Amino acid sequence: MNYNSPSEIKSILTSSNIALKKRWGQNFLISSAVREKIIELTTPRKGELIWEIGPGLGAMTLPLLRSGARVMAFEIDWGMIRFLEEHFKTYPELRIIQGDVIKTWESVYVESGRPDKIMGNLPYSSASVIIASFIKKGCIPPATVFTIQRELAQRMAASPGTKNYSSFSILFQFAFSIAEKQDIQRGSFYPAPDVVSSLVKAVPAHYDTMPIDREFFFHVIKISFSSRRKTLLNNLLADKKVKEYSVVDPKHAIEKIGFTPGTRAEELRVEDFIGLSNSFSTAKGVVKE
Repeated sequence: MNYNSPSEIKSILTSSNIALKKRWGQNFLISSAVREKIIELTTPRKGELIWEIGPGLGAMTLPLLRSGARVMAFEIDWGMIRFLEEHFKTYPELRIIQGDVIKTWESVYVESGRPDKIMGNLPYSSASVIIASFIKKGCIPPATVFTIQRELAQRMAASPGTKNYSSFSILFQFAFSIAEKQDIQRGSFYPAPDVVSSLVKAVPAHYDTMPIDREFFFHVIKISFSSRRKTLLNNLLADKKVKEYSVVDPKHAIEKIGFTPGTRAEELRVEDFIGLSNSFSTAKGVVKE
């Protein structure tokens, strides 16, 4: 099929009795130049295991399979699945996982192990949740290539003290470093989304010190940004889990990493949050395994 043609895509959707659902963010990439750029960034190789999120009608699935990669395609729409099963039945390297990727990827991970790469055009409404689930549960492949809403990409790349810097910025930068980022205009998709998108390639980040207790580290990040109007200290003091977790005074923990009680969460880097959570963990007596 001609993946560059909105009319052909529309015709296939009609003949296949597929009705697009806005909540799933179903926008088809009709720019061959952007698709080629995605493949360039993904660099699929023969035998690699690549997870593709939201394959749709297979515009990106096809070049992945032609490279010789093994593809696990996570698709929620039964109509799209039927289309893929019919049109890619000659490719034994393709396995389609039906359902919401947030609910299905963990069982695939247990069964098949960590993928070499993850790529996909993520639905704007759940992109941050999908990425966060990979990070929190330790699925950090050597490379990820995502198409996401530009505002989310800006949060991923934000620096401390800027307006886009958030708890998600800390979470993402704890796991990944952005290797490349570029905007994709609305006209590159059919139907055209209401917002500008960004293409982001990320690779694993590395820090000299890691959290002693990862789950508590993620909680400290979340609670520190719970109210941006409050200081870091006040957010920590108001949290029940912080009180129960450790006997250390939050004021002392903040001062231990070189900040004052009046500091706000958006002033801290990833390394600072690691140090902060480790101050609590050390006082609790948590020991690295």
